Amino acid sequence: MKTTLVMVGAIVCALSVMACQGRPTRLSPDFGSSARLLVENQILNPNAPTSLAPVEGMDGKASLKILEQYHKSFEGKRKQTERAGFVINAGSSKN
Repeated sequence: MKTTLVMVGAIVCALSVMACQGRPTRLSPDFGSSARLLVENQILNPNAPTSLAPVEGMDGKASLKILEQYHKSFEGKRKQTERAGFVINAGSSKN
């Protein structure tokens, strides 16, 4: 009796899970094209691999200094958020 009850329960569970499943959806043929277009539009020079011209810009020391200052700018913000903590149910309650 107990095993048949378990079997019936398992069958009911399996049928309910199968009933909740929807039909598989079909994606449109241009699915993802906007993301691919966005990536392509962000490329500054698409012919860069074919060019042998040297890259012009800042020297390495100046770039490193700017990058270090950028990283240091976040240190104060990290300390502020660590002190804030995490608060749940901070509002006033009216009974």
